[in-house]
Amino acid sequence: MQLFRFRTSAELLDEFLQENYISIDLPWLKEDVEYIAWEQLCASYKQADGNAELRFFLYEMQDEDLLIATDGERAYLGDLGDYYFVEPMLDEQTANHKLPPRLHRRGVTWLKPLELDAIMAVKPLEPLMAAQQSIAKFTASVSLESFEKMLNEPTVDSSDAVAETIVVDAETIKEAIEILKQALRSNDADRRERAAIALLAYAKK
Repeated sequence: MQLFRFRTSAELLDEFLQENYISIDLPWLKEDVEYIAWEQLCASYKQADGNAELRFFLYEMQDEDLLIATDGERAYLGDLGDYYFVEPMLDEQTANHKLPPRLHRRGVTWLKPLELDAIMAVKPLEPLMAAQQSIAKFTASVSLESFEKMLNEPTVDSSDAVAETIVVDAETIKEAIEILKQALRSNDADRRERAAIALLAYAKK
């Protein structure tokens, strides 16, 4: 399955969470495109040609794909459903058909809220979350289990990495090498062997 990131406003995210769908603004596209091929759509509408977000939403998102929806402050994990088109509604007062504000939709089963900071800290997800487009696609296939595993993997604190670098400085390395050299002259054959292996491994770096 695939993983997509969907960015929207706080107001729309509230609506999408409540009504279990997502949508993108396509005021120029007022017909059901479920059975229209992408090439045909691009030939009929110049706005579609080269529009990656539109292609993702209409053609690449599939039932059971995973979705991270965010407004920049909150994030939610969802299981995507099928595309559907909302038919114009009859206005009983005017007897005219009125178009709803969001014609093109995809159903979503919302699974759970996510910690946005935790997602941003996951190295493989950084390009996905940083992409400027409203819809972005993760480069690799994922399952719910593998996604959860990514979130739960411990992250390395950069300050800890710096600290480790400072502790293992040149003087410390020099002292360690001297200890290994002394071990080479030990009466214990096993100790001499381990020291030789360690020195050879260091020499290859």
